[in-house]
Amino acid sequence: MRVGAVSLLFLCGINMALADGAQKASQQHPCRPFFERYCRNVQMGEGRKIKCLNTHRTQLTPICRNNLDAALAVYAYGLKQKKLAQQYLAKQAEKEKAEASKKKSAPLSPPNGVPKGK
Repeated sequence: MRVGAVSLLFLCGINMALADGAQKASQQHPCRPFFERYCRNVQMGEGRKIKCLNTHRTQLTPICRNNLDAALAVYAYGLKQKKLAQQYLAKQAEKEKAEASKKKSAPLSPPNGVPKGK
């Protein structure tokens, strides 16, 4: 009888630990079930998964919506930074192109090959 009671307590403890672990996992990743339900077949990249989840916004829990809002803000910031970097690189390329053009147009030596003054 004691063995059965101890076993029962042990199993209840494991069951509670598993339930606690599942609850912690759902708190750490509150949107995971929604990703799996609504966006399972959406390809990763270019914000497609976040956009997919946003289309199902009304079905999400409040904590998942909060996380989604934060993710959308980070994604928008990343897009803005990408655009700024591309603009900077384009200006830099134009500047380098202009400098190279100036170097090509300036003669390296006089037309007759003889330095001035000699």
